[in-house]
Amino acid sequence: MDALIDAGGDPPMLVRFLCEGCGACALVCPKSAITLQRVKNGRIGLAKTTYGFTIVSGELEMGESSSGHIVTAVKAKGRAVAEDLGSQLVLVDGPPGIGCPVIASVAGADYALAVTEPTPAARNSLDRMLSALSHFNIPTSAVINRFDLNRDYAEEMKDYIQGKWAVSTAQMIPSDENVPISLSKRIPVVEYAPDCEASRSLVVLSDQIKSVI
Repeated sequence: MDALIDAGGDPPMLVRFLCEGCGACALVCPKSAITLQRVKNGRIGLAKTTYGFTIVSGELEMGESSSGHIVTAVKAKGRAVAEDLGSQLVLVDGPPGIGCPVIASVAGADYALAVTEPTPAARNSLDRMLSALSHFNIPTSAVINRFDLNRDYAEEMKDYIQGKWAVSTAQMIPSDENVPISLSKRIPVVEYAPDCEASRSLVVLSDQIKSVI
């Protein structure tokens, strides 16, 4: 992460906010001069919902860099909560991109749902994500969100995903003004506007996921 910089002095300078705590520097240091120390850089939250499930969330302190460690800690807490509640299912909402937090979010997963959009940038990130999921032999389906931003490119992506990665596209979700409105009201769109296009697509997707898992 380039957190250790040779600033012309001895020892090198540590840029704390670039360090993700991976420990590679300690492994390769020929003099064993580097030791890792546990620090508090975030917190874990727990909330019961009115929908019958519990949410375990992670939040980094202001200015802290994104880290897979907090994702791993949140998942461990989630598994403990699920065990206490007698639940057999833990859903992990992973971050976008393909960095350490994403890898941590899919580690040990039984099934993955890769969400993308019909743009070249999103396709590039999806390619890397599907490569990682394929490497770890995690069964995967894809979802193209806001597919009507570019219908032709969405169909092209759908064929590409199936052809290169043998991954089926579980759902094509349309753009819907009810989604940002429901977010602003902090109400799931399937409750705020159950008959809108996005809600209907999400219900179909939910049924498909349940049948798979």
